[in-house]
Amino acid sequence: SPAGDPWRADLAGARDAHAHDAAAMGACAYAVANDTISVRNGDGRELGRIRHPRARFAKLALADAGRRLLVASFDEIALYEVATGKALHRETAGEDAYPTAAALDRDGTRFVVRHRRDALVMRDEGGVEIARWQPDEYDEIERLAISGQHVIARADHVSDGRKLLVFSLGSKQPAELPASSFQLDPDSDEHVLVRRASQLLRCT
Repeated sequence: SPAGDPWRADLAGARDAHAHDAAAMGACAYAVANDTISVRNGDGRELGRIRHPRARFAKLALADAGRRLLVASFDEIALYEVATGKALHRETAGEDAYPTAAALDRDGTRFVVRHRRDALVMRDEGGVEIARWQPDEYDEIERLAISGQHVIARADHVSDGRKLLVFSLGSKQPAELPASSFQLDPDSDEHVLVRRASQLLRCT
């Protein structure tokens, strides 16, 4: 309501929409209004606000219990410290960049972004490249997560439909999991929870 918190309704939806990333986000959520991102904990307490000119159209990711926020837009990638609003890292995106997915690891020190039909690149908090993979050009990556030494991607292939891909450090080719959705395991970086039919399976 006008007399209440204008972020509250947005935040409730954001919390539901991003519940699958709870392990990395630390039970926090964000809401976007105009060009401002509000980050809040599970009790609704605001941890900080970040102003970014293209926030509404960017891919966002939270980590480290809401202390860090990644913003990937068509012209730049920025990693923020939520409490102070300070940009820890900024880089200009390449020509024709269009981010389809972005993720931070649990402590917010590594991030990965996929631009449509471009390489999948992992960098550290200073922007130094850690690894680079080239997915199939027909795999439209819709969601990413970092779990230990692995990047898990949900992809929609033009003819094969949805699938899960696992890109591992030290390996150029991804492994494929026989499932169409996943959740991070809150207890382990070496396991992922995948859904097959009505079952939720814990896989290495």
